[in-house]
Amino acid sequence: VIGRSPIVGSPIAHMVRQKGAAVTVAHSGVQEDTLKNLVGEAEVIITCAGLPGLVKAEWIKGAEVVNVGTTFKEELDSLVSDVDGDIAKYASRWTPVPGGIGPLSAPILFKNVAKAAWDQMSTTGVVLDGGWERHPASLRKKYHFDSYSEALLAAKKIDELSTIMDHHANMSFTHKCVSGCELEMQFFTFEANQITEKDYD
Repeated sequence: VIGRSPIVGSPIAHMVRQKGAAVTVAHSGVQEDTLKNLVGEAEVIITCAGLPGLVKAEWIKGAEVVNVGTTFKEELDSLVSDVDGDIAKYASRWTPVPGGIGPLSAPILFKNVAKAAWDQMSTTGVVLDGGWERHPASLRKKYHFDSYSEALLAAKKIDELSTIMDHHANMSFTHKCVSGCELEMQFFTFEANQITEKDYD
């Protein structure tokens, strides 16, 4: 791995190491002769220094090259990689620049942001008027009762109303010993697997 930034180089080195690889991390501060030897011995080279020409293509001895580090050069009006020269001549496989790793960055970032937002809503929910929590696929609310018997009576009334509405709530009880009992209600439309207008009704 050529690059040590906390955003790209270090995480990549960690991930590759966890897959069982013996990882060497180099960077722009390494002496050129040392870097040349490391590149020549490597089976897989991941460049992510963001420094055009840091690695010479002729140093590569049949390795696979993943070009993560890209830099825009105004004089060329194009993106260039950290590798200078004809990679195709020396590498067994390689990712092109432009058009290799770059196009993957935006969709993967979007996927991670969407997942983080979904996970946050799934655990915390958005509190609506009346104390209901809106989760991605359900509406939830907890009621506290002084005794288990009172909670059961409330559940019975909720069941009767749900029958009239033709839309039953999932209910669960949590006994709090001397602190009473909690009844949690959850509404969602099973077939749609999401909240619909019927849940709000």
